[in-house]
Amino acid sequence: MRCSPVDVKILLVIGSLRGGGAERMVAVLADGLKAAGMDVDLALLNGRAGEGYAVDSDVAVHELGLRRTNPLIAIFRLRSLMAASEVVYSFLDIGNALTAMVRPAQLPVLVWGIRFAGVESGWRARIAFRLARTFASRADHCISNSREALEAYGSAGFSLSDSVVIFNGIDPSVFRPDPAARARGRNSFGASQNDVVVGLFARVNPVKRHDLFVAAALRLLERQSDLLFVFAGRGSEAIADRFDVPTRFAARFVGLGERSGDDLPALIAALDVHVCVSDIEGFPNSVLEAMATGVPCIATRVGATAELIGDAGVLIDPGDERGLIDALAKLTGDPDLRATLGASARLRVTERFDQRRMIAATLEVLNGWAGKA
Repeated sequence: MRCSPVDVKILLVIGSLRGGGAERMVAVLADGLKAAGMDVDLALLNGRAGEGYAVDSDVAVHELGLRRTNPLIAIFRLRSLMAASEVVYSFLDIGNALTAMVRPAQLPVLVWGIRFAGVESGWRARIAFRLARTFASRADHCISNSREALEAYGSAGFSLSDSVVIFNGIDPSVFRPDPAARARGRNSFGASQNDVVVGLFARVNPVKRHDLFVAAALRLLERQSDLLFVFAGRGSEAIADRFDVPTRFAARFVGLGERSGDDLPALIAALDVHVCVSDIEGFPNSVLEAMATGVPCIATRVGATAELIGDAGVLIDPGDERGLIDALAKLTGDPDLRATLGASARLRVTERFDQRRMIAATLEVLNGWAGKA
């Protein structure tokens, strides 16, 4: 018998709600599924309640403290929460690996969330990836935010038998063109009226290719002195020092560090151009947010980026410094082109990537799988 949403008790599992795009989407889903009538619990493997992206007070949040307490106690608590659920929906390699490894026999449905088309750097990420691959057959279903991510995991040897793609979504009433927010954002990091502000909003990690962006920025500054490059994300505080920016250009590089969700709309509105030059992505939320705000984007053809941007931005190949320089020169030098692409980007997001679509699609899929269990 097909269950209605109110019949389904679901447990969402993720490391924490700090920082990244997957974490933000989990917070959005938790609230959206709860509002639709599901009984939603959220298990944080390492994070703390109230840290990072907020969820509705009606969503029960469980801190497992995997790295803070005895790991065996944390795993036992996870297994107990899973046993009390009808559907478990886990995210990222570590969450997916653990839910598959400790899956109780009485759990009807285990769903994996695949959000990234590759392996991140670091030994923990590599171990989590290998464990997830080993235990992938224990997951019943998979939801990914890009076809490319599913293909990458399949090519890497993952057994993902029943998979669907649901694109990320955004609230276009939060991320929108807003002159007042733009002024606040620019004032917050000292941009002048004449500065052309280019932003890269991502944690500092080798796959995000800050090095490529900085190299292109330095080349452009040799001939365009009005450019200001702004970085937000974990590890970006001392961006000029970290990437050995020459002293004469250091003032044109602003590192804001990790910023909260409340800050982001104004900071994105402050940009004239947004850049995402990652080597690996699933569905880059930073691009989605910039497009919704009417900011034209330059992005690499990875993950679902091409499907997201369409003809409403500029696409380049991963690692293509010359292509990045040319795209930046074109956009930063042509305010009319920026306005045209920004308007097209905003329209594309409102028509295709509203978060209500994402929540409705996820609800339908989860409810269907629960009804078949």
